[in-house]
Amino acid sequence: MKRIKYLIILLVFLFPLSVKGYTELPVDLTNLTIIDIQDYVDKGVFSYEDLVRVYIDRIEEYDDEYNSILSLNEEAINIAKKLDKEREENGIRSLVHGIPILVKDNIDYDGMATTGGTKALSDSIPNTNAKAISYLVDKGAIILGKTNMSELALSVQNSYSSYGYVRNAYNKSYTSYGSSGGSAVSTSLMFSVASLGTDTNSSVRIPAASAGLVGIRPTYGLVSNEGVIKYDINRDTIGVLSRNVVDNAIILDIISGGDGNKYLAELNSSKLTIGVLSQITEGDSSLYGNAFKSTNDDILKLFNENINYLKSLGYKIIYLDDFFTAKVIDYENNSTSGKSMCNEFNKYIVNTSSNIKSFEQLANSTGKVYGLYDYVYYCGMDETFTQEKSLMESYKNYVIEFMGKNNIDVLVYPNIKSKTSLYYESDNITSSYIIAPATGFPAITYNMGYIDGLAYSMEFLTTDENEQTLYDLLSSLKNNYVLSSDAPMLYEVSDEVTELVNYYMNVNLKSLYKYNKDALETYNNALDNILYFFDLIE
Repeated sequence: MKRIKYLIILLVFLFPLSVKGYTELPVDLTNLTIIDIQDYVDKGVFSYEDLVRVYIDRIEEYDDEYNSILSLNEEAINIAKKLDKEREENGIRSLVHGIPILVKDNIDYDGMATTGGTKALSDSIPNTNAKAISYLVDKGAIILGKTNMSELALSVQNSYSSYGYVRNAYNKSYTSYGSSGGSAVSTSLMFSVASLGTDTNSSVRIPAASAGLVGIRPTYGLVSNEGVIKYDINRDTIGVLSRNVVDNAIILDIISGGDGNKYLAELNSSKLTIGVLSQITEGDSSLYGNAFKSTNDDILKLFNENINYLKSLGYKIIYLDDFFTAKVIDYENNSTSGKSMCNEFNKYIVNTSSNIKSFEQLANSTGKVYGLYDYVYYCGMDETFTQEKSLMESYKNYVIEFMGKNNIDVLVYPNIKSKTSLYYESDNITSSYIIAPATGFPAITYNMGYIDGLAYSMEFLTTDENEQTLYDLLSSLKNNYVLSSDAPMLYEVSDEVTELVNYYMNVNLKSLYKYNKDALETYNNALDNILYFFDLIE
C-alpha cells in the first residue's frame, strides 16, 4: 500500500495543479540554500524556469505594498530556460548557475537602467555590466531585476527615492532603513534567492538587520566597485544580503572573482574569542555619536540573551569598555565624506545612455527628492583626499593593535540600538557606521530575533580579508529568519508531498516500481524511470 500511496502522490508532484495562476513547487523554498536548490534541480524536482516564475509571481502579488522592486528583467524566464538546457547538456557552470538574484539599482546590469533611485536617471542604461555582475552572469546567475533604494544612497534612516518609500518586510508601517532597503526587503520576502546592495557607512548591514537577514560588508577592495554609482570612493563596496549564511558565502566568493566554494570549505564552529563593545552596547554619555547613545532596554535584553547563547556554544566572551576614545572617534568623524561623489559620477555617466552627462546637470535636474548642491562644491577637486585615507589607516592600525593586545578574534555589538521607527521618520539610532567603513574591515549581521514582530540584529566585525572567520561563526549559530506573515507562500506544500519529496531525495525510487522491468532496463535514473512509467500509462 505504501508504494501505491507514493505513486499517487508522485502523480500530483509531477503534474501540480495551478491555483490562482501561480507557479507551484513541490517544496517550500523558505529555508533552502543554493546548494539545496541545485540538488533539487539536479534530481528533477523543479527547474530554474520554475524558480524564476515563483519569484516573479511573488513580486507581482506582494510588491505593490512594499515598493522594493524598481524593474524586472524581461529576459529572465528565457535566460532560465537556456540555463536549464545548458545544465542538461553540459552541467552547471558554478553553484549560482540558474540562481535568480536581485541587484540594487546603483549597480550596472547591461540592458537595464541604473537609476540610483532617481527618476532623473531613468534613461541611464550602462554600456557594460559592473564587474561584480559580470562575474555572476559568467557563472550562470540570473539577474532578476533592480531594487529600490534611498536615492543616490544618501540616507540610512529609510529607503526613500523618486520612486517612493520601501516598507519594512515585517510591518509595512515601519522603515526598511537604507540605502539598500529594496534589496533587503525583497530578499526577506523571498522575491529572489539573494540580492546585492552597496555599503558606504551601513547601507547593507542596517537594512539586512531589519529584514532578518545575513548582510555582509566585505573587506574594502575585495569586491570591485567598478560600474557602481558611488557616494564615497574610499568606502563604497558591494555587499551580499541573504536568508542564510551559505548563500551569502557562495555569492560573495563569486562576485569577488571566485568559483563560489572558497568560504564553504571551512564552514565550521571553530571556537573564537569575542569582544563585546560595551560602550556601544550599554551606551557611553562621555562619547559623541549615535553609536554611544543608550540602547533600548528590549534590544539590550535580546542582545544579552544572544551573548549567553554564544557562551553556551563555547565561545569566550570578553567585555571591552575602553575601545573608543576621543581620538578614535575623530578617526571616524573626519574620514567620512562625499567629496568624491561628483568626480566619480562624471567618470561613471559617460559610459551610459543617460541624457544627463555631468553631476552638475544632475544636481540641477528635476525628478529628485534630495538636493545635491553641497556636493557640487567639490567637483574637480583633488581626488586623492589624502587626509581621509591617512585617518582611515590610523584607525585600522589601532583596531588591529587593540584586538591583538586583548587576544580578540571578533568584535560584537547591537547594530540597531533603538526601536524601528515609522517608514517616514528619521529618528533611528544605529552603530554600524562606527568601525567597518572607516577601517575597511569586514562586518556581518546576525538576526538576534524579533521584538513586537520586527527583526533586530547584532553585528560581528573582524580584520582584513578574514570573512572566513565571520562565516564560520555564523554557520555555528541558529538561523532566526522567518518569512513575513503578510507575504506567505502563494501555494501550499502538503505534508504528503513533502514526505514524498524527502523520500525521493534520500532513497532510490526504483524500489517503488521494480515491476516495470522494461523501464528499469532502459533508464538508470530514478526520476527518468518514473516519467517513463507515466508515459506508458497515458
